[in-house]
Amino acid sequence: MFIMKRDFQSELEKIDKVIDQLSSIAASDGKITKEEQNLLDNIMNELSDYRLLVMDALDDGTIDAQEEKDMGQALDRIVEHASNIALADGTLSKDEETLIEQLISFADDF
Repeated sequence: MFIMKRDFQSELEKIDKVIDQLSSIAASDGKITKEEQNLLDNIMNELSDYRLLVMDALDDGTIDAQEEKDMGQALDRIVEHASNIALADGTLSKDEETLIEQLISFADDF
């Protein structure tokens, strides 16, 4: 079995950091629209699920190639789902766009 040597403990810290950043972005203009709140809530829920996936993978102290692949695919799904939610009403506000861009940046860091 191939074992990843990458420090996935830092992945948990990155999740916390991106959650804080997303919350700040949404509140940066002093208001959070219903659409932005819905988007933010969904992203937060999915990042919570992603956190559990990382923690479960770390449970045995190693990340194998399949676990790393699963985590990458989970991030791709989070970005895709968030993009679909943001575009569901046919418009993309500046805050929604910034939230999606920040989420993409987080996923690309993986």
